[in-house]
Amino acid sequence: MNTKKWYQEAVINGVAMPFQRHRDTSQKRWERFIRPLLPSGRGLLVDLGCNAGFYMRKAADLGFTTIGVEIDEDYLEHARYWESQDPRGVTIIKEDISKYDLPACQVALLANVHYWLTKPQLTKLVNNLKERVLSVIVVGRHARSQRHKSPCDLTSLRALFSDFIGDKSVIGYKHYSVIFINPRLTEKNVDEVFNNQPLVRSRKFLPSFSKLIDDPSDPTNSDYYRYLKWRGFENPKELLMGRVDLIADVRKNGIKNPLLLGRTVNGQYEKDRLSDGDHRIVIAKKLGIKKVICKIR
Repeated sequence: MNTKKWYQEAVINGVAMPFQRHRDTSQKRWERFIRPLLPSGRGLLVDLGCNAGFYMRKAADLGFTTIGVEIDEDYLEHARYWESQDPRGVTIIKEDISKYDLPACQVALLANVHYWLTKPQLTKLVNNLKERVLSVIVVGRHARSQRHKSPCDLTSLRALFSDFIGDKSVIGYKHYSVIFINPRLTEKNVDEVFNNQPLVRSRKFLPSFSKLIDDPSDPTNSDYYRYLKWRGFENPKELLMGRVDLIADVRKNGIKNPLLLGRTVNGQYEKDRLSDGDHRIVIAKKLGIKKVICKIR
């Protein structure tokens, strides 16, 4: 492990890591600015710009599934070392947070991060958050440094997240935090969504696709492949392998894009019908996923 001082404090195997900050600690920021705003429902939390992983590890202790995204090699080395020595089950990903393929999640955390991004990077990030995240907790600071690439004050932040609903906030002398709620998305029980779809009555699609989820090892010899050919789809093998990849991706990463609820059938709008997501809701049901994030048309 490198000898660079840690920005976030850590005690590993009884040894305190060399630490840059001794007054304005991550523990204080967690207790004052982050923990009070966390939703009670748990789910997936993605820490964007996670540093050594202090906050995502705290969230994991509360029952969240956590992913940390970081681009700095020193911080990544700290985060990986900490997890290897004191595992919390966190996932650590090397990526620029403005380019990261964010999965649909209950909470995204931006803790003293957003003002280090340029305006184009911020715009891209916020657009991504609008499409995939139920709530965003942002920790910022009132005063801008010459090193910052974007404004950091609360007024500028609210303008940046104008498509969200600014809910609770914590205002401190130097820092503040806000939780923004996404009005475009909602969380549903998987069973509720599943049971409202006509596919539950299907005699061929549901049984065959369910069997493929259970055992995708020989897809071209599966009932689902025979179903696709029976339906007369063009390129059924290509379609089949796409479904196999989808099953593997949901197993590994969860559901990345919100399901799309609301469909017009015979001229009548049905709010509980999926217009996109039939295969993913079946996968979620089979894998025991309890909640799914949906976008309402």
